[in-house]
Amino acid sequence: IQEADRQGIRVSDQDMTRALAQIEENNGLTPGGLSAYLTQLGIAMSTVQNQVRAQIAWGKFVNQRIRPTIDISEEEIDEELARIEANHGRPEFLVSQISLYFDAQNSEADVMETARSLIQEIRDGANFAAVAAQFSQGSMARDGGDLGWIHEGESRPQFDEVLAAMPVGAVSEPIKLLDGVHILALRDKRTSGQADTSEVQIFLTQILLPSEADEPVDAAETRQAIAQNISSTVNGCDAFNQRGTEIEGSLSGDIGWVRLTDLPTEFRDVAGTLEVGVPGDPIKTTTGTHVLMVCERRDPNAEVDMRDVIFEQIATRRLAILERRMLRDLRRAAFVDLRV
Repeated sequence: IQEADRQGIRVSDQDMTRALAQIEENNGLTPGGLSAYLTQLGIAMSTVQNQVRAQIAWGKFVNQRIRPTIDISEEEIDEELARIEANHGRPEFLVSQISLYFDAQNSEADVMETARSLIQEIRDGANFAAVAAQFSQGSMARDGGDLGWIHEGESRPQFDEVLAAMPVGAVSEPIKLLDGVHILALRDKRTSGQADTSEVQIFLTQILLPSEADEPVDAAETRQAIAQNISSTVNGCDAFNQRGTEIEGSLSGDIGWVRLTDLPTEFRDVAGTLEVGVPGDPIKTTTGTHVLMVCERRDPNAEVDMRDVIFEQIATRRLAILERRMLRDLRRAAFVDLRV
């Protein structure tokens, strides 16, 4: 806060209102319920307000004073693209992180105790991103600690060792390093080079030829032949749905907008490779035989410029280093007024 004042950075009432409202939302509180909640915990509202004000001021300081100093050349981006290509086929992890650094005011034992307390809260149901935004001292705290996808060998060796042993959805034990204590959350893992389908949405429709209990073999063969004929001859969603209405006993209709990752495995494997308006191969389930068609697709990654993505990744890494250095220097030089 002292450095923000020196740099002429101000936190407005609107900034504070938005931030406190976000804390209430992240913690499942009703609007205006933060004060009563803190009172139950024995925490003064002014304490949280001061912390939030410092976080907002620091975020503005980073964006206005530090980020503009970062210069990344085209050659560096080319080198990063080459490195990504070299890592093709290696494990890759989608990670969030909480960082608690050692300083003169907090002993290693205090920081470790805080880390264990935060881990327990998260494992009891607290939102990791919300906890990171409120307590992490890392540069990505404002983004809920989101580090994005990182390759094996790209981070600290201690992190690689922990991530390799973690199941998706897990939160690590405290990881003590020279600079502080870190907590990792593994949100997903994949093989490098695979497309990220976590945000892909499709508008899906199907024709279902239902099966019956104890049906004769020739009935199953007939159903399969009809489904195969649909897959081979029908194109376009209008024609597909019309064909469904013409088949006696079939169930045809829109499944609607769904995330590709939310579909059952057998549906996802087929739908994920379909072009819009082209039917997939028949899928047999306990319900019957399904033919799927994708009528629309929303892929936020389709038009992403990889050079822009890499620029941001390099900038984020450098920003984290510069931010840690400046925070360290500020802690050493800060005047702290203790009042009792």
